[in-house]
Amino acid sequence: MKVHFDNQIFRSQKFGGISHYFAELFDFLPDYGIQPITQLSYTYNENYQRIGKEHWLERLTNGPYFKGRDRLKVYLRQKAQDTLNKKLSTGEVAVFHPTYYEDYYLEYLHPSTKLIVTVHDMTHELYIARQEGHGGFMEIRNKKKLLPRADKIIAISENTKRDILHLFPQIDTDKISVIHHGIRLPGELKVSKGEDSDHFLFVGNRSGYKNFNWLLENIADFLIQENLRLMCYGSGPFSQEEKNSLSNLGLRDLVLHQPFIAQEDLYHHYQGALGFLFPSVYEGFGYPILESWLNACPVILPRASCFPEIGGDAALFYEVDDRPSFVRCLEQLRNREERLHYVERGQNRVQQFSMDSCVHKHVHLYQSVLT
Repeated sequence: MKVHFDNQIFRSQKFGGISHYFAELFDFLPDYGIQPITQLSYTYNENYQRIGKEHWLERLTNGPYFKGRDRLKVYLRQKAQDTLNKKLSTGEVAVFHPTYYEDYYLEYLHPSTKLIVTVHDMTHELYIARQEGHGGFMEIRNKKKLLPRADKIIAISENTKRDILHLFPQIDTDKISVIHHGIRLPGELKVSKGEDSDHFLFVGNRSGYKNFNWLLENIADFLIQENLRLMCYGSGPFSQEEKNSLSNLGLRDLVLHQPFIAQEDLYHHYQGALGFLFPSVYEGFGYPILESWLNACPVILPRASCFPEIGGDAALFYEVDDRPSFVRCLEQLRNREERLHYVERGQNRVQQFSMDSCVHKHVHLYQSVLT
């Protein structure tokens, strides 16, 4: 059986959770008898390269600059899109699973082709559009077209499914399948000996609903009193506004930033931290939670969004925007026995989110739309 995918997320992300999700699918599906038919993106993507899928043409278009390189990229991408649209119009594609929310293919999609759409979250609808004061994002416009047309919708959590049904009440609930993200489980998980560390860890984007400013304001006194640091890994360097906040809070030397280097480097940071802090007010799933558990790092989460569903009894929870309960979680992880307790719980719970289980459910869904 063949399932066709496009390249849109790989030409828009160098790193990132969505491209990681699809790259893992591409790598695992052949073991389950599914042949993923993929497109070249002609853009460097860490996840695509990691699974060994990079083509020599992509190395050429992402290597040293040469005259005409950018025009060549545009030409190759358009040619790939035109080729896919032509295929989709003939009916020879049985199952098509686009990698993001662009709708360029809808007018070409043959009635017999089954369309699968993964919804990663409803962040644009519920948070970003409200904060920015408008609803003109491509993601919002195109979901309104794609979700009613899709034969099956994959939601990455029960919470995301509820949000879809809230915003699209006309969609039949049976059309939505919940498939949690999965992570590669090594033969033997990292074992923490509970050594004392001098820092907590924050990973990724720090803007808006990620609630980073709230985190700084509510962790400042604790870091200063305990002489601890907060390591921020990934995303861009601190903005001038963030630098001003750090100075005003007395955190300039206690909150540090390091850019993303490689997956192995990120895992090293999890392994060396007292705990992973994820103060976001909304997520579709929260993949870093799995990475943290996998690397023997306890997790502190707000009791909101999908977090109770994913965290279960293996995370420390605080009430949203409640400083006292947040600080109590930090204090718990300063205790070696408490830290070991949550490391053990996390390493037990992460077993429920294996990549094999995730892929098996995708395979079942692909097969079901053709029967």
